[in-house]
Amino acid sequence: MTAKKIKVILIYLAILLNVSCNRAVDQPFIISELPEALSAEEMAGKRLTPEILWKFGRIGEFVVSSDGKTIAYTVTRYSLSENRGRTTIWSIPAGGGAASCLTTDVVAGCFNPRWLLSGRLAYLSSTPDGMQIWDMKPDGSDKRQGSYIEGGIEGIEDSPQGDAVI
Repeated sequence: MTAKKIKVILIYLAILLNVSCNRAVDQPFIISELPEALSAEEMAGKRLTPEILWKFGRIGEFVVSSDGKTIAYTVTRYSLSENRGRTTIWSIPAGGGAASCLTTDVVAGCFNPRWLLSGRLAYLSSTPDGMQIWDMKPDGSDKRQGSYIEGGIEGIEDSPQGDAVI
């Protein structure tokens, strides 16, 4: 296994540990009570039940910025009582540090993050016209819609030159 593959695996495991063990209490979630918090009894207990597993965030895809300093990733949290989930985009410094949720203010789920050469982060989010491309600053501010395609789109990827998302 190459050093690069090992580094990617370690980054993924660090994100997983951060998401599973920490809950950003100061950041609201739009779907009622997402995430449903673990009770003191559940945290102190030695049994991992299916109900407890549903309370953990699930990491989706992740992308490293072109300068290698920041990792953007998605986390889906589920509400058992509502039988639905919501996906948010998070970032964390590649060298370690606190993770921050970039899309707490977005009602719809956010998916498919991609770093742009400008340093902004492109992603997909739902609109009345379907999924559209949005972008934001790396700190989650200045969100703006970048596509207006009738019926929406399903995914974005980096262009071969790295100068656009397609």
